[in-house]
Amino acid sequence: KESSLFEDEILISFIRNPDDINLFLKLDDTYLWYYFRKWMEIKDDVVSNLSKRIIERCPPKMLKDITPDLQQSKEFREWYYNIKKQIEDKFGNEIIKYFFFEDDYKNLPYKDSYLLGETSPEKAERIWVVLEDNRICDIANISSLLKTLKNAILKRTRFYIDREYGQYLKEV
Repeated sequence: KESSLFEDEILISFIRNPDDINLFLKLDDTYLWYYFRKWMEIKDDVVSNLSKRIIERCPPKMLKDITPDLQQSKEFREWYYNIKKQIEDKFGNEIIKYFFFEDDYKNLPYKDSYLLGETSPEKAERIWVVLEDNRICDIANISSLLKTLKNAILKRTRFYIDREYGQYLKEV
């Protein structure tokens, strides 16, 4: 089926060698949008549907956004089981595979690169401020907000479903 979806050598080569940066750089947005439009018309329902969602700018609906500690809770496990069961009962396993997914992300709101390995304050790209007494200080040392955020990694997991299927879920 690879040839019916991917008639182009660059796409086929990239799929076979996803770590090849040169192939990746050849896949610009114009190139991909052309294929999304083309794939909207093929017989594969999943590829056609996903392509249509991209072209029509219909992002999936976020169902839940939780911290790692809540992911271990009984309440979350019950919610997750309930959502998956509703989807399976109404649409089958294929929908869960392609249209219900999760995304783990990390965010470092303020990175103190000097503390994280840079060898000098100059290379650390700090923001310097001049105080009333003409002393120069790193903003991270005088801002209580930045002190709180400094090197604090925020981790969360988000759960999504395609909007078309999400509208049929009971309690989310």
